[in-house]
Amino acid sequence: MNAPTRVALVGRVENPLAIKTADRIWNFLKGKGMKMEVQRGFLKRPNAREIREFDADLVLSFGGDGTLLHVFRELGEGNAPVLGINCGELGFLTDVDYSMIDAHITNVMKGQYYIEPRGRLDFSIDSERLPHALNEGIIVPSKSLSLLRYGLNVNQEYLWRDNADALIISTPTGTTGHALSAGGPVINYNARVIAVVPMNSTNQASRPLVVPDDATVTAYDISAASPPDLVIDGQVRVKCGSEVSARKSKHPALLARIYASSYAAPRRIRKKTETAEMEILKTAPPSSKFVFHLLEFEGPLTQKEIIAATMLPARTVRRGLDCLIGRGIIVKKPFLGDPRQSLYVISR
Repeated sequence: MNAPTRVALVGRVENPLAIKTADRIWNFLKGKGMKMEVQRGFLKRPNAREIREFDADLVLSFGGDGTLLHVFRELGEGNAPVLGINCGELGFLTDVDYSMIDAHITNVMKGQYYIEPRGRLDFSIDSERLPHALNEGIIVPSKSLSLLRYGLNVNQEYLWRDNADALIISTPTGTTGHALSAGGPVINYNARVIAVVPMNSTNQASRPLVVPDDATVTAYDISAASPPDLVIDGQVRVKCGSEVSARKSKHPALLARIYASSYAAPRRIRKKTETAEMEILKTAPPSSKFVFHLLEFEGPLTQKEIIAATMLPARTVRRGLDCLIGRGIIVKKPFLGDPRQSLYVISR
């Protein structure tokens, strides 16, 4: 890659860790003479503008996966690559943890990073223009506990009629999200396919489906007791009427990566499930293993939640956490719901 000459910084305004990390990187890059832009309202710096107005060779996104999805949506058809710095809890799309960005930023500014073009989906509701979807579009009743009814066509060929909680139409990138939770397959990001996954279908014939990415997927005769919505990347919700079509976008998202990782998503999932074979964990005390497997099963927890769940003495939990942190098995992150507490998260 060519070294960037103009860098833009974006991030989640409500995340103090994102602001602190971005502020440090801004000062470092500015001291190196880099031309800089910043998202309006994120940092109090000159040259602030809306994301869609950026004129940058590289965008640094400080936050979690949700922040990165927002940035790509705001960039629209812009072709600036985006490097995600994880300052949140979820990090399938973000490539480097905030604690490691200082070790990599100099090489990144020399152009030592990879670009992964990630396919997106264009959804259409009648003639309404909608944002590109990097993960998925989900057709769902606007109120919970309501059944979705729809028919499904691929390239105008009838496949099935179904009653389900929702219908997910996903990119390969999105298959590690809602589609995976609904029983869909994990698909490598550069596979040229679209995944269609019914959620809790009442029709045994309606199974997760993988179709070529040059296909047009159409849900029709959509109805529910409450008016159905189309939710794009978990962030944009619109009324979908009776028909929704999806096809591959001509404008991929350019995801910047420090590490080349063709099979990153399956490996990250496997890393969380094959923990029994982790040599670094085998020699840990029993209390540390207990805490680790709790985090593996439950997800990120505060220290109070770990104590309550394990019923171990507070001192034992603290020692177990210190051992896991010292070995790099888990990391301690701010808890946005309560600044007085921290979350303990399995390290990537």
